[in-house]
Amino acid sequence: MQTTIKIVLVIFFLLFSNILYAQKGTVLWNDFFYWANLYEEDKNNEVALKNMTKKYNSLKIKYKENPSLISDVEKRYKQLTKSNYGFDAFYKREALQKEINAKLNSEYANLTVQPGFKQRPLKLRAADKIEEAIKSVKIVAVGEEAAKRHIFLAELYIDNFQFYEAEQHFIKAVSIYPSPKNYYAAAGFFSIMGNSNKAIEYFNYTLKKEAYYHDYIKEDKRSLKDEEIYMYYQVRKEEFYYMYLLKKIDLYYMYLTKKENVFAQSPCIYFSESESSYKDSLEIRRILAVVSPQEYLPKVASTLNNLAKLHSDIGNSLIAFEEYDEALEIFRSLSVSNPQAYLPDDVQSLNNLAKLHSDTGNSLIALEEYKEALEIYRTLSDSNPQAYLPDVAKSLNNLANLHSKTGDFQKALEEYKESLKILKTLAVSNPQVYLPYVAETLNNLSSLHISGIPNKELSLKYANEALDILSKCNDTPSVREQLEKAVKIIEIALEIP
Repeated sequence: MQTTIKIVLVIFFLLFSNILYAQKGTVLWNDFFYWANLYEEDKNNEVALKNMTKKYNSLKIKYKENPSLISDVEKRYKQLTKSNYGFDAFYKREALQKEINAKLNSEYANLTVQPGFKQRPLKLRAADKIEEAIKSVKIVAVGEEAAKRHIFLAELYIDNFQFYEAEQHFIKAVSIYPSPKNYYAAAGFFSIMGNSNKAIEYFNYTLKKEAYYHDYIKEDKRSLKDEEIYMYYQVRKEEFYYMYLLKKIDLYYMYLTKKENVFAQSPCIYFSESESSYKDSLEIRRILAVVSPQEYLPKVASTLNNLAKLHSDIGNSLIAFEEYDEALEIFRSLSVSNPQAYLPDDVQSLNNLAKLHSDTGNSLIALEEYKEALEIYRTLSDSNPQAYLPDVAKSLNNLANLHSKTGDFQKALEEYKESLKILKTLAVSNPQVYLPYVAETLNNLSSLHISGIPNKELSLKYANEALDILSKCNDTPSVREQLEKAVKIIEIALEIP
């Protein structure tokens, strides 16, 4: 009798728990769509964006064992946060918020060493009172101290997903105390927000403030010999300039991908500015590499690769070959003594050369370079398959494409099949990343069976499998491209008698 009562009570408890669970799910669901609708009406509504994201993440956690139940939520969320430029702008903001969040957490963990104006806001933030924390920051100082408070306020606003307010405080910090450090912080923020013109304007200011570099020298001047001061200055300048270049070149490529006509109006300006920046950086690094080869030779090689890519893009193949060759030679020499650190760079430079040889019609040389790259990636994947198996698959695809282009269809077939097998294995644990590559390889196989090794049934089989996979992938430009390719292949195959 007692056992029966216990069973009845357990069943009742489970039913009651499920009712509560379902009700909570409904509340979360409704809350998500409430904020989603607000954000759809006004894409500048950061509060709606923040709350929509919170509800979305809560639903993902709640239904992690059965994600198909929130497929409508997932679809709506991705649709609303997709940028016009082919990448998800919100995820960049979210990454910035996480970075600032970690920084503020670290400052709170070391609260006693923080300046006075940060201590109370950090305590309030730790108590989940972010709005009070923001209000508690008082701009009572002037000059550099006032700018520091505006930067801190900007960080608090970013942590609370209030990017418009953060922007205003970055601008105020720069106007009050226009140091390169403040310009650089503001420029990084504007680049993430997609305001490329403002970001580049601010990055350019950083280079005009030479006093910033002298500040480093003043700090340590007493401990440095006269002959060391110049090198110390150059190192600091090079490090800061390198950070500037990375941001500037990243912005330059944003111009390339924009759907607006900004880049189309004057493309040469951006190529010219980027080329000049890389050349300046290369000159500085060559000088530094004489004094400290272990530290700066890899940077020389990386800059050569960047220059070569730039020259290749604008059709200066001869210069690009020289730069890729020199980069490869440097990484080869470095990988002899430290293969674990530099072999990946070595093989990447080799791939760069192979692609350029292939693009310029030197297929035989490209084949040898791709084969060598494949062997290196196989060796690397033996000890670290998680990191390098994707590169093995990519190298096999490169070789297969080139073999197909040169008429060696049987070789191409073998390489495509091996690549497909690897990619399908990788897609089991990470479908979001690797399924589009699986579909791309299936399309390649399907194309091969149209003209290279004619087989209508196999061609249709591979193309339909690609279509099925792509229909489950996120909507990106590359996925759309492969979808169009699969449809086109099927149309051609169906016309074959």
